Amino acid sequence: MVKERLSTSEISKARGLIEKLPETKRADYYLLLQGKVNYKNQRNNEAAATDLDGNPWMKKYNVTTVGDIIVTLLV
Repeated sequence: MVKERLSTSEISKARGLIEKLPETKRADYYLLLQGKVNYKNQRNNEAAATDLDGNPWMKKYNVTTVGDIIVTLLV
């Protein structure tokens, strides 16, 4: 996974290769793969967090961007 970004077909191929790895190693490679998509994922979102995002811990932990707010994704 040397390339910074991967095409859709490269991601598909990488998923197939990751599936062949021992289960104990797959999670690490799937996390690496998430950073290779061509679109911005939520973690890369640099939009300013506002009070409407609404959690008191945001000020406590100096959360300033939407990407710093943890998002649960269902697959």
